[in-house]
Amino acid sequence: MEIIDIIAKLNYLKDEENKVTGEVKELLERFGNTLERKEKERLSFEDEILKLTGNKNETKENLRAVTKNILVYKINLAKVKERLGELDRKSISIKKEHEELLSRPMANIVPLSQSESAAIGSDIGNVEMRGFAKTKEVFIIAVDNIFGKYESEIEETENEKKRLKEIEDNINKKDEEAKQQQEILTNSLKAYSDEIAKNKNELRSSIIEEMRIIEEFNRVIRNIDRAIVVSKEVKDILNKNSATF
Repeated sequence: MEIIDIIAKLNYLKDEENKVTGEVKELLERFGNTLERKEKERLSFEDEILKLTGNKNETKENLRAVTKNILVYKINLAKVKERLGELDRKSISIKKEHEELLSRPMANIVPLSQSESAAIGSDIGNVEMRGFAKTKEVFIIAVDNIFGKYESEIEETENEKKRLKEIEDNINKKDEEAKQQQEILTNSLKAYSDEIAKNKNELRSSIIEEMRIIEEFNRVIRNIDRAIVVSKEVKDILNKNSATF
C-alpha cells in the first residue's frame, strides 16, 4: 500500500472519529440532560401534588367545621323561634286578659281572682269602717296594682322578645356568613381535587416518557458496547504499542 493511501485513510479515519465521537457524545449528553429534566419534572409534580393534597385536607377540615356551625345555628334559630312563639302567645293572652278587665263593670274589677283578692282582701273587708275616702284609696291602689301587674308582664315579655330578636338577627348574620364561606370552601375543595387529578395525569405521562427514555438510553449504551469489537490480533498490537509508551 502506498504511503499516500495510508495518509488519506488516516485522515479519513480521523475525520470519521471526530464525527462519530461528536455525534455519540452529543447523543449521550442529550439523553443525560433530558433524563435530568424529566427527574426534576417528576419531583416537581410530586411536590405539587403533596402541597395540593395538604391544602385540600385543610380545606376539608375547615368545611367540616363551617358545616357543623351552620347546623348549630339552625338548631339555635329553631329554639329562638320556638321561644318567640311562646312569648307571642303569652303576650296575646296577657293583652286579652287586660281587655277583658277593661270591659268588666267597675264593681267587679277588684275581685278578679283569689290571688288578686288576697292582695287587697283585708282592706275590702273593712271598707264600711274606713269610710268612703279610704274605700276609694284602697280601690285605686288595688286597680293600679292589677294593671301594673299586666303592664309589668307585657314589658318583660316585650323586652325578652326584643333581646331574642337581636339574638336571632345575630345568628342569621353568622349563618349567612357561614353559608357564603361554605360555598367558597366547597368550590375550593373541588378546585383542589381537579388540580390534583390534573397533576397526577401529567405526572403519569411524565413517568411514562421518562421510562421510555431510560429504556432507549439503555439500548443505545448496549449497542455502543456491542459495536466496540476489536479482533484479538489488533488488540494485541494495541496493547503492545500502549506498553511501549
